[in-house]
Amino acid sequence: MTTEAEVQFYKNMHEVITEVEKHRFVPIHKSFVVNYDHIVKLNSKEVEMSNEAILPISRQMRKSIEEIRMC
Repeated sequence: MTTEAEVQFYKNMHEVITEVEKHRFVPIHKSFVVNYDHIVKLNSKEVEMSNEAILPISRQMRKSIEEIRMC
């Protein structure tokens, strides 16, 4: 999903993360990579995005999200 539209494509998640992580995108779940600049609220279980979407953070990603919160 972008600010203008929802975009769907099929690609290996590892490939997606490798391509976008240098542009302030962070993986939060096996199905979600989000733009850090659009996170409005963040806790250990979920993020709220600027478009009001609330997305879960997987257990495996909680540690890395906590590190981001500290920065």
